[in-house]
Amino acid sequence: MIPVDAGGWGLGWAADDSGRLHQLGLGPEGHEAEASTGVHWYPDAHPCWGDSDPFRQAALRVTHHDGTLTTRLRLDGVETAERRDGRSGVHTVVATRDEVFDLLVEHHFLTHPDSGVLEQWVEVSNGEPAPVRLHDYDSIAPFLLVGEEARITQFGGSGWADEWRWNTRTLDPGLTTLASLGGIQPHLQRAPMLLAHPDDRTCIGFSIEWSGNTRFDLDVRPGPAPGDLRTLRLRAGANPYGADYLLESGERFVAPAVAWTWADSSDEVASRFHRWTRAVVLRDPQRLRPVVINNWEATGMAFDEARLESLIQRAGELDAEVFLLDDGWFGGEFPRDDDTQGLGDWDPDPAKLPSGVAPLVEACDRSGLRFGIWVEPEMVNPRSELYRRHPDWVIRDRREPREHRQQLALDPIRDEVRDFEVEVFDRVLAMGPGTSYVKWDVNRPITEPGSTALGPERQSNVFVDNVRATWEVMDRVVQRHPEVELMLCASGGGRTDHASLRRFHEFWTSDNTDPVTRVRMQWACSHFFPPQVMAAHVTRWGQRPVEFACAVALSTRSAMPSSPPAGGRWRWPAAVAGCSSWGRWSTSCHPWRARTARVPPSHTMLVPARLDPARARSCSPTSWRSRPAMPPASACRGSTGTAPTGSRRPTCSPMTPSRAGSSPAPCWPRRGCRGHWLIPVPRVSGRSHRSPQGRHHPGREDSAEGGQPLSTTSPSMRSAFVSFARNEDSWAMKW
Repeated sequence: MIPVDAGGWGLGWAADDSGRLHQLGLGPEGHEAEASTGVHWYPDAHPCWGDSDPFRQAALRVTHHDGTLTTRLRLDGVETAERRDGRSGVHTVVATRDEVFDLLVEHHFLTHPDSGVLEQWVEVSNGEPAPVRLHDYDSIAPFLLVGEEARITQFGGSGWADEWRWNTRTLDPGLTTLASLGGIQPHLQRAPMLLAHPDDRTCIGFSIEWSGNTRFDLDVRPGPAPGDLRTLRLRAGANPYGADYLLESGERFVAPAVAWTWADSSDEVASRFHRWTRAVVLRDPQRLRPVVINNWEATGMAFDEARLESLIQRAGELDAEVFLLDDGWFGGEFPRDDDTQGLGDWDPDPAKLPSGVAPLVEACDRSGLRFGIWVEPEMVNPRSELYRRHPDWVIRDRREPREHRQQLALDPIRDEVRDFEVEVFDRVLAMGPGTSYVKWDVNRPITEPGSTALGPERQSNVFVDNVRATWEVMDRVVQRHPEVELMLCASGGGRTDHASLRRFHEFWTSDNTDPVTRVRMQWACSHFFPPQVMAAHVTRWGQRPVEFACAVALSTRSAMPSSPPAGGRWRWPAAVAGCSSWGRWSTSCHPWRARTARVPPSHTMLVPARLDPARARSCSPTSWRSRPAMPPASACRGSTGTAPTGSRRPTCSPMTPSRAGSSPAPCWPRRGCRGHWLIPVPRVSGRSHRSPQGRHHPGREDSAEGGQPLSTTSPSMRSAFVSFARNEDSWAMKW
């Protein structure tokens, strides 16, 4: 018996008399399962081609050095050790060998009992005298019994600006493949996550930790008689389409890990993934995420030093914390005035920034801001000095490479390209000492897979080796500049995976900032990622009411509007106060957002239903009923008002800072009072809280009812992207 206790659930494997591995159990008591009959009657633990059901595709398919197509693995040993990183949990390695060839296959299980998430992957070592070719190399292949009501939810859309589309369907007999392609930004098509409901009482969440192409295969077979349970073989890992991997003698292939968990509901799956992401994956999870103002909506690539300094001054007046200079700041012979040229030439454009970026850093210092900058180190325009010098540095085969978005992808498998990409960060950060925030973008897929660094027989390795090489670049950047905050963007949410996130602080969820679309995107994404990693803008996309746009942005990382109306400062509190007339607040886990350690954290999510506050503690996004609407925004402008009977909204107060022990409720957010209006209690930085019942709870967690404490694992998440409108000179906008 090989038990794997993942924390509240687990799995059990065992070897039969021949050493072949079988799955004895899976689920809440799966790790305690025992064989009630011969082990050989149980399903295979990890099917291999030629040693399992000949009518089902296998999880591992190898062509050996002599051309043999079948693989038959037998147990070679089991090792279990405490984790080396000091966290709770164990690392179990189940080693198997082919009964004829010197091929070692290890199954790795890394448990995280504090969250209930299990990481599982496969490693293949080639001891044969010549190369072997891996055709399929799935990381997991659990076997389940499912009912006719079984269903799955996957997150595939039409591509750019349509990420995280929620798609639920029943699991009917047959083979269902959910795959992504593109190599560099595949998650624009489909997020590498899946929710599976084998019955109405169970939800299993899966996340493939891979920034390349991924695949879920769900092979469902009906039972022998009507009404019998069906069988499901679920395989997940890197997508091997066009990516057969040639493994040289003496080399080791490491498949991507799959993080998965078994729970009673999708709510519990989300809670577990949030705890695991914060504890294990996310960089600096306790660091406060800043409010960032991005110049893109205001200027595009048409700016100069004076215009940027004006925006920086206004960003300081808006109480932002980081000013991010987006695309268009670089280029020498080929100035970056549009996206057709300049990419790869990472020197400031002398026409736009004659003194470089240093004056902008100084302007940020004067306005009390940090300075951030945009880079796309993995790409190059053919119209650039870099491409003129190194046309052989791009990903390509024998054919002339096609441009996509007027650019080509650099080949990180080449040593000199990896060195160049790391040096891009060194140079850019040295240009403006004090730069502490970088937006790392990537804006094209792989269209001609190939590498001049690989031999002819290894060209199909490019999809796997490209990911590994890019991760090496990311790791080197993090090691050299650990103090710099990194935001990951890939034409939007093209790299939203837990493996890439280990190198970053956050990712850009989507280029689509229409709040109507963002509601469903952020809601879907929140099942696997905490809100502090999902970046949001408040922009004019969709021409939605600003109150609604603010509410949607608040549900991930709190945001400000793009531009105040004509005639003066925009009244942020009034707009946020009207949020619930446009949408409904739900507490996916925690109903507060915090600025400092003195006030409780939050995870709020906007969903198309009204929250029953009495059930907020259940952390259930499906527990709703009608509640009275909030009073109109006009009721909260400069005068004290009271909430309607039965509302969880506390009393309104003038736009003046509140003081500990003062009455009524805390202040509306304004400059000098960094607060946000949330349900059920607004948050005031560094100040005291009052619950809806009027109790004073300084520096502790409140709840939606009666001041009872809520179980909270989230750190402070106050962070936002803010965009100026293009007509920033007049500060006017129509919503």
